[in-house]
Amino acid sequence: QINGSVKFIAEYVSRLSSILYIKHLSFHSCKLKVANLAIIFEDVNFINVQLSDHSSNILNIMFLNISWFQESNILALNEPNIQFLSSDYLHFTIITANFSGAYVKLNSKYFSINFEDINVVQVVPYHILFQVSEEFQNSLSFNVIKMSNVTIRTNNQSDSTSEGEHLKTGCHFSVANCKITLNNVSISGFNQAVYVSNQNFPKTNVMNLRLLIKQSLFTNNNSPSSGSGICVMLTFCRVIAAFIKFQNTKFINNTAVSHGGAVFLNVDACQVPFNVIIRNSTFSDNNALLSGGALFCGSNLFCSIESCSFESVNDKQRFQKNVKGCLIYSKSAIKIGDTTLTYKSQSVMQSANIIYIVRTRTANAIKKLDIKINCPVWQNFIYDQNYNFQDGLTKFLLSCSICREHFYFPTTEVIKVLYKPGNSAYVMKGSNIVRKSLECERCPHSGSCKKGQVYPNPGFWGYISTNGVQFTSCVPEYCCTGDEQAPCLQINSCASHRTGTMCGTCKRGYSLSILSTDCVKNEKCYQSWVWPVALISALSYMLWFSIRED
Repeated sequence: QINGSVKFIAEYVSRLSSILYIKHLSFHSCKLKVANLAIIFEDVNFINVQLSDHSSNILNIMFLNISWFQESNILALNEPNIQFLSSDYLHFTIITANFSGAYVKLNSKYFSINFEDINVVQVVPYHILFQVSEEFQNSLSFNVIKMSNVTIRTNNQSDSTSEGEHLKTGCHFSVANCKITLNNVSISGFNQAVYVSNQNFPKTNVMNLRLLIKQSLFTNNNSPSSGSGICVMLTFCRVIAAFIKFQNTKFINNTAVSHGGAVFLNVDACQVPFNVIIRNSTFSDNNALLSGGALFCGSNLFCSIESCSFESVNDKQRFQKNVKGCLIYSKSAIKIGDTTLTYKSQSVMQSANIIYIVRTRTANAIKKLDIKINCPVWQNFIYDQNYNFQDGLTKFLLSCSICREHFYFPTTEVIKVLYKPGNSAYVMKGSNIVRKSLECERCPHSGSCKKGQVYPNPGFWGYISTNGVQFTSCVPEYCCTGDEQAPCLQINSCASHRTGTMCGTCKRGYSLSILSTDCVKNEKCYQSWVWPVALISALSYMLWFSIRED
């Protein structure tokens, strides 16, 4: 075990410096400084350690199978415990590591960074977990950041950040010429899981950025601003070659107060459009207060969404009621294919627009639509569009809406929205083309329609057919009666623990009572008085039939 301050420094070295190999040691309450050499830590434990460079020109740092523990009272809130700054060349690798509290800050002109098989539990309230900054160079050469099989979570699941407090960020990349790859990465419990910006660079900055995220998970992040899962903010840049791609990635239960509950992409000030590809990904129960509950695409982008699923369960009404696009909001050219949009409102009084697309700079805001729509039960689907032959489709609004009193919308067929350039968008209900919004229908006979829901009248049982909801009378005391014992809450509500077609059977665990239409618990069927009564009843029936035959 090593305690105290330690320096590992090699002077007068070239790029082919010697390697310092440290294995099977424990550093406790140390300040370690390294400079101008390659250093490998293998099977090493770090407890309350600060590791930094010392006027380095060349650094090659590698951690193999290490453990890092940091107590919350050892360092100041903004003080990194691993820090390498202003080196000319930085090669930084962590393979197989467990962190309990970490703040890694890296800054270099040219770098190659690799994180693999890492588990982080953020018990120390640092604002940023991994921070990588790039010293701006007028060069088209790529710096590289790779993260594979990395899990990052915080033990502080607070819903918001206090006033005056900085955002807590999982990974902050301040880069311009860089290729960032996140593969099988899981980040949860931060204000912003991943934040990518070029705000530290001059306004003449050349952007050559590639961001690829695949097979990853972003969940339970909560931002007081925008983009709690992924936030990309790029300003004043001349784009040479850039793209953003999400593939086979899940965004679950992420919330932002402003825009883009899960993903916020804003490159408005860049001169050339970015390409954004989102493929085979899932967005579930993400929320934002103003726009883009799941996804916000700012202007100057071309967003392509293929084979994705968007779902919103509205249990946070303040985030859903007036939001523009509770699933998708776009100010850019957009293409959506083979994608399912599901809006599930917990409140029958809640309507919402689920896609909100407007044209800003680019003509023909929508390149393609092939969307399957799932609105809440009995809610109508409506859409609004602006189309002209010069600019194409310039505005598109798609909503789930509650029908007026005494009307309902039968959701018996698949609803799809289709659009190709050169035509206006149209709706398909099943195999039928409907070129205008679908209409609500009058409430079915023997039923009532209130506040967007359909209820049976007492003594009736309902089912869904190709013609909508149908009600039929059933055996007295089998179906709902409308009182507290058997309320009519659904079209097929039953009474007395009954279920099935026309409420003709008892629920599991219940059996038919001999002397009434009630269903009783199976345990009561084995009580001592049941069998004598059953025997007497059987003999009575036999006697009655024999007399009748005579």
